[in-house]
Amino acid sequence: MNKDKMKQLMNEMSREGLQKMLFEMLETSLPQYQEEWERLLNRHSGNVSESSYATFRSRRMSQDLVDEKLEQIYQWLEQINEGELCLSSYGYEDYSMGYWEREWCWEYSDPDKIGEKLAVAITFAEDCVNDCRYEEALTLYEKLLQLNVWTREDECECCEAVDLETMVSEDLLTADLKRMTKHALYAAYQVAKAKERAEKIYSLCQNTMFREIHLQDIFQVGREELKEQDAFWRDWIQVLEKSTGEMESRLLQEAVLWYEGTEGLARIAEQNYATHPSLCRSVMEEYAKEHEWNHMQSFGHKALACIDVKLVVRGEIALKTAFAASCLGDKELERTYCYEAFRSHTTVKNYLRLFAERQMAQQYGVKAKMVVEERETYQNCVDVSYGINRNREFDKNIVNNDTYHVLLFLTGEFDEIKGLCKNPKGSLGWSGKFIGQGIKLFLLYLCESEKPGKSIASICDDLRMDELWEDKEQILSVEREVTEDSMQREISVGWNLLQRWKEYYPMEEEQKTKYLSWLEKIVYQRADAIVSGQHRGTYGSVARLLAAVAEVQESRGQQLARQRIYGAYKSKFPRHSSFQADMRRYFL
Repeated sequence: MNKDKMKQLMNEMSREGLQKMLFEMLETSLPQYQEEWERLLNRHSGNVSESSYATFRSRRMSQDLVDEKLEQIYQWLEQINEGELCLSSYGYEDYSMGYWEREWCWEYSDPDKIGEKLAVAITFAEDCVNDCRYEEALTLYEKLLQLNVWTREDECECCEAVDLETMVSEDLLTADLKRMTKHALYAAYQVAKAKERAEKIYSLCQNTMFREIHLQDIFQVGREELKEQDAFWRDWIQVLEKSTGEMESRLLQEAVLWYEGTEGLARIAEQNYATHPSLCRSVMEEYAKEHEWNHMQSFGHKALACIDVKLVVRGEIALKTAFAASCLGDKELERTYCYEAFRSHTTVKNYLRLFAERQMAQQYGVKAKMVVEERETYQNCVDVSYGINRNREFDKNIVNNDTYHVLLFLTGEFDEIKGLCKNPKGSLGWSGKFIGQGIKLFLLYLCESEKPGKSIASICDDLRMDELWEDKEQILSVEREVTEDSMQREISVGWNLLQRWKEYYPMEEEQKTKYLSWLEKIVYQRADAIVSGQHRGTYGSVARLLAAVAEVQESRGQQLARQRIYGAYKSKFPRHSSFQADMRRYFL
């Protein structure tokens, strides 16, 4: 009998006849169809929506299969959490980087096949998502995210717990955790009530596995489109505005750009500069992409007035504002913002940039000395955490000792820096001490060559000044000037900047002679101690220092200084072939 004939007969039947027929069909149907009967009855009685019924009809796994599989997986997870199933671990000290840099390492094995069981659980959770079984998937994902996988060292009791990320990194688990997090968030969106979605998803994102998530990705997951997206984005933005953290700031930036565009991001940044200062930097980057230089400079100017001058991010914003001013041809503002960059991010690069142009050097170069004198150090900064989990949005402009000492030199405190360059007894043990850096600074200053030789150029490269701006498309006009001049004269940007800086911190000739004599003595003592002690790993560094001393001497009128020093050390250590090779590299 065809379907049309059956429909005709059903239309002709009475209500009582239809009910009786349905009861008989229910009694005689196989057990696997009971769930279908229940869904049909709920649908036609109005207890479930048409969309829910369509979801059910699209499912491929039976409820019995799902229940059976989940029961097995939950049993595994409980056994893992309770330590009944464990990893085996072996701890040892690793000396591969040297005795003083040794570290404690662990090696793991998986005799209980925990990795295989977890891989099954992760795969099944995704199967549940794809089968529109979001409640089951979310429950399973939450259990996996909270899982502690215990390890046992030899015959001892359980000694530590590892998470899924550690298991993947140790090749104990084969799983795409980034994919897993996307599916978990998709399931959470589908399960949570509209008003609770944003909070629910934010709570999941507190797990470290979600730290690199991009929320837009979840809209490409699953078989069903996520509903009420406009309301979600508004709630999501509000949740993130109330929260602090690098991840929160990044997610807020992405959400606002996705939902409201650059102007929306500018509005949110202005409202939240105290909790999310890095949003202001993001706004500047978006304006730069569109070459909106007027908007970029105007926004940067307002941000610099609002953000704490002690925050590093303010220095980064200042440089971007300087770039906008450069594009608009406003040299005066460009110079001002370069100085503001140094005030908030007191680095050697930001300092020397102030000497790239004569007018800026005269206006701000010497003035910057006050910033160095008032700098904040680690010792007197008690309100900032420098641990792994710190919020780098609020990194403060803390100058470490080495940078501070270099800046002291660059602000003309030559005698003070000489006093810090104490040569240890035996001229060894320079590691971790400032003397190595201090000697290089004096050599660079005392060299009077217009174009540096091989050893002085190599020492100058240590300052890493040749790339002032990480994005080579965003070079300030003052940087472009010194860069083009350097190319024409075939010298490095760093060397060019140092020569411009020296004009403002001159040294008497008698003082130069005294410093050079002191340098020669220390370098010769260092070379003798290193080579006679056969410290091969340091041969190259002392050969460079010897060649640098020779360069300085020749630049100051001492002819044939290279041949003299090279010949003296070749005769002094004739059997040290490795040292002779390093000498030839810098002298010849």
